[in-house]
Amino acid sequence: MIPKNSPDSLVTNPVTKGLNAFDIKCIAMLAMTADHVAWAFLDDGTYLAESLHFIGRLVAPLMAYFLVVGFYYSSDVRAYAGRLLFFALISQVPYWLFGHSIEQVLAGASFDGLWHGNVLFTLLVALIGLMIYHSRWDGFAKFFGIMALYPVAQMSDYGFALVVMALLFAHFYRHTTALLMAYVLGCPVFYVLTYGFQATVGLGFMHFGVLLTVPLIYYFNGKKGSSFGGRYVFYWFYPAHLMIIAVLAWLWQM
Repeated sequence: MIPKNSPDSLVTNPVTKGLNAFDIKCIAMLAMTADHVAWAFLDDGTYLAESLHFIGRLVAPLMAYFLVVGFYYSSDVRAYAGRLLFFALISQVPYWLFGHSIEQVLAGASFDGLWHGNVLFTLLVALIGLMIYHSRWDGFAKFFGIMALYPVAQMSDYGFALVVMALLFAHFYRHTTALLMAYVLGCPVFYVLTYGFQATVGLGFMHFGVLLTVPLIYYFNGKKGSSFGGRYVFYWFYPAHLMIIAVLAWLWQM
């Protein structure tokens, strides 16, 4: 049996006032846009680009966190998985064009990278991991079932790190302080799972932006907030903003 929370309380949190889910998702959309604009238009190694990437690093952990919130809140987890798959498929071409540029595609570039999945595919794998975690399987079966997801998750953005992060959030779901402590301690592990033991591009401080997630989760009051734009606005935003940035970058280079 998968536990559910009541619709009026998505989390157990000592903060009664603060940010609702709509507020935090809007912050995540702005941070995601800033991060992707920097990748498309700014040179790596500048303080402006690094600062925008620093802000953007809060997005993936928030996606994993709200995946867990959605998992516990959903009355139909299979339908939730279906939505993720649907929007992951819709997002794949915009994600590919953003990463490889429309100019390269028009110039006859190969389809290299088209089969590397966007983050929604990774979240779908993480959701399957949550289903296994809450199944009636015994401990060994759960462990090997989740580990079997590793090669699948590695085919998409952020890879198995996002699966582990979602499982951590699920394990400490009803204890916000413990959840945040475990998350902070786990950040080096998430980095290694994502990038290995090597430095990435830039000035070196962008990845500390994952710590920006901590106050946002702490001040999440468990409420859904506004329904402006409908329930799928955040799903549609992901492919739409990638496509817009890809087109603008192409026009910028003309």
